[in-house]
Amino acid sequence: MYKVDEEISIRKLKKGDEKRLLNFYLAFSGKDRFFYQPWPFTLEAMASHIKETFQNKTISLVAVNKHQNIVGHTFVQNINQSRAPKLPPISGLLRFRNIPKNVYNFVSWTILFSLNHPQKPWFGIGVHSSAQGRGLGKTLMRLVFEEAKRLNVPLITLAVHNTNTKAISLYQKLGFNIINKNKKARNLWEKIKLIIINKIFRRDKKDLIEMEILLKNVS
Repeated sequence: MYKVDEEISIRKLKKGDEKRLLNFYLAFSGKDRFFYQPWPFTLEAMASHIKETFQNKTISLVAVNKHQNIVGHTFVQNINQSRAPKLPPISGLLRFRNIPKNVYNFVSWTILFSLNHPQKPWFGIGVHSSAQGRGLGKTLMRLVFEEAKRLNVPLITLAVHNTNTKAISLYQKLGFNIINKNKKARNLWEKIKLIIINKIFRRDKKDLIEMEILLKNVS
């Protein structure tokens, strides 16, 4: 338990927080929901997230007020993900005479990408408007980064909408670097590839900027 001030404390997410966490997200305005929606706003999704924390897949911290209502939440998912072993070429497994070459190339690329591309540790944070203006967001980030470093997580990645310039500026000041911007596909096959990538990284919105920070550079 970390005490922020007389009204707010920070602790780990725990079983029994499902409804509190759901109410926290349902309190977001439409604009905030557009910028920040890591999962569906359902009780089942909250329960699944809490389950991941007990499976050592996710670090999840919440800020609670004196009434034990959640007013801030931060997390790092995929903390124990590792790169899947690379497989030998699969051309012999997929080549059939009746499959067009473009379809074959795409299927080969999709399977290899899905098997060989690691899921990076993924960061998210949200603070209720009633608790903003007291440095709570920075405190949540510092604490979750410290816990990630303790668990030997090498880096943290996030995605932010390119119109959310305030958040982008804040992340850059904290040490995040832009590593990728979603680009428009030049043809049908690139569009399909982007759909697959978006599914893998749980992205469901266009024009996201991917940012990354190496935790060894965080003091």
